[in-house]
Amino acid sequence: MTPKRIQLQRKKGWKLPTGTINVARPTKYGNPIVVGSIASISVIGRDDLEYSHSILVTPAIAVAVYRAESESKLTDPHEDQETPHPDDVEDWQRWVAEIEALRGHDLACWCALTEPCHADFLLELSNR
Repeated sequence: MTPKRIQLQRKKGWKLPTGTINVARPTKYGNPIVVGSIASISVIGRDDLEYSHSILVTPAIAVAVYRAESESKLTDPHEDQETPHPDDVEDWQRWVAEIEALRGHDLACWCALTEPCHADFLLELSNR
C-alpha cells in the first residue's frame, strides 16, 4: 500500500492512525514557512538591477521554499567541499536519517487535502 497524507483533525475521538507520523509544525519536519504571511523577495531585472517585492505566501510558495531548503540539506557536503566541516556532515547525516525514518509511513499535517502541502513532498522524498 502506498503511503498517503492524512489531515490532522480536532474532532472529538479522532486519533492519529497507527503508524502515521505527524509532520506538522512544531515537529522537526514542520514547514517553518507560514501560509498567509508576507515575504520579501529580490529579483534581478532584465536591466540587471535588483528589485524588491513583497508577496503573500500561498500554500504553493510555502511548499516550494520548503522543498528547496530540504533538498539543499540532502546534498552530500562532500560534493561541495573536499573536506567539509564535521558539523555539516553531521547535519546532512541526521537529515538523511530523518527522511529515511518516514519511508513507508502515512504522514499527517493540518493542511487541507486539496491544497499543496510539504507532507506531499516528504512522502515523495522518503519513498523514492
